[in-house]
Amino acid sequence: MKKTSILLLLSIILLGVFLSGCTTETITKYQCQDGSFKDSQESCSEVSCQTDCPELNCDSCLVKTETKTIEKEVIKYQCSDGTIKDKLADCPAVEEPEVEELSDYETSKHLINKKQTRDTFEFTVKYAGFDGADYKVEFEVKNIGSDSEYFQPSAIAILDSDKNQYDVGYSSNYPVSTMSNTILSGVTKKGFWIFEDIPKNSGIGDFTFQIGFMDKETFSFDVPLN
Repeated sequence: MKKTSILLLLSIILLGVFLSGCTTETITKYQCQDGSFKDSQESCSEVSCQTDCPELNCDSCLVKTETKTIEKEVIKYQCSDGTIKDKLADCPAVEEPEVEELSDYETSKHLINKKQTRDTFEFTVKYAGFDGADYKVEFEVKNIGSDSEYFQPSAIAILDSDKNQYDVGYSSNYPVSTMSNTILSGVTKKGFWIFEDIPKNSGIGDFTFQIGFMDKETFSFDVPLN
């Protein structure tokens, strides 16, 4: 009886040792990007990265970036010679234009601006004055008729206060010839006449001329002889 009890007790002890010596096995599962669990990472199927990453392994998703191009203003310079340069300093230097000195006539001429009408012509003396040793009269003549007309002045002269007569220098080189000019209806021509040998400071002169063939029409204007 005692021997049996000892054997039973020994059996119970060995069974306890066997049971207490059992180890617990740890099973590892892997969660894939699609959210499923597999026994190994190799068992996971490949999936494209989505904008809403799975709860786990979000580091595998690519970072979404946006590239914005900023346009930069480009400034070009057009030089006086017509070339285009990137820098203003690259343009060639511009020479200062020479200032033309005014003649004695331009600085001393008298503004007359008197108008007379004879027949179909309107004649205006604009300026008069000494141009060096000569005396110059600038004028405009307009055909106010309905047809083209010949402007043929004659007896063109200046009389000084002592009634000395100074005739115009006859030349076809003047803008309006002293001989004959065809002027169309409504057209204005500009010209000048030159007189020689008029003494300076000889008072007020009478600038005069005539137009017409049989019935002469006379134009007459006062001009200062200084």
